[in-house]
Amino acid sequence: MVNDRLFSPPKIDNPLDSPATWVPAGTDILYNHFELFYNENNLSYTPKEPGQIVRMNLGSGKTQVILSDPQHDYWLCERCVFTHPDWVQVMRSRIPADPGELASYQASVIDCLGHGECLENRETMALNWRIGELLPWDQAPAAPLTPTPTGRYKPRQEDLAPLPPGPNAKPLYTHPSGDFAFYLGADGTSLWSAIRNGQPVLWVENGVNFFYLP
Repeated sequence: MVNDRLFSPPKIDNPLDSPATWVPAGTDILYNHFELFYNENNLSYTPKEPGQIVRMNLGSGKTQVILSDPQHDYWLCERCVFTHPDWVQVMRSRIPADPGELASYQASVIDCLGHGECLENRETMALNWRIGELLPWDQAPAAPLTPTPTGRYKPRQEDLAPLPPGPNAKPLYTHPSGDFAFYLGADGTSLWSAIRNGQPVLWVENGVNFFYLP
């Protein structure tokens, strides 16, 4: 009696999700989802459905498929690039319609999922993870301009360029010969040296409590 398994091997469904990627806002995560079935006869996996990109809201725990297409597999990049807080870089590969090409393609998908040996001819796309809109990568929106701080914002002193002493500044130290002297900068933290009738030269950019030891 012939074992029926040789003709109808059981197929076991196996979902596979990629490591999660956080969106810049920190409110959601994105991940790849593949449905696979396992053929116990030849001990191999085969994609059951095209690869999807899923969004999970961390507040509610709800998931939503935001990108799915029967003709393409979609992949999150290994290190996701966000050109804009709402747009992330993804990869797209077309699923062959020819059965002869399909078997080879599906094997390459499994290699990519299992070993990171991925297809080189994938298209680079931009995905709006909020609404699922897809654009070519070169049409991805740029990041919004950062507004200029106003009101009480005050730059840190160490971020400002040193200011030379004013024309009426008194020296911290003058050499007995009068050939040179040291001055505190107008910013209150820099130290400047000036020869007789010369322009001040910066010696220390940012310091405190300057004093001279002969």
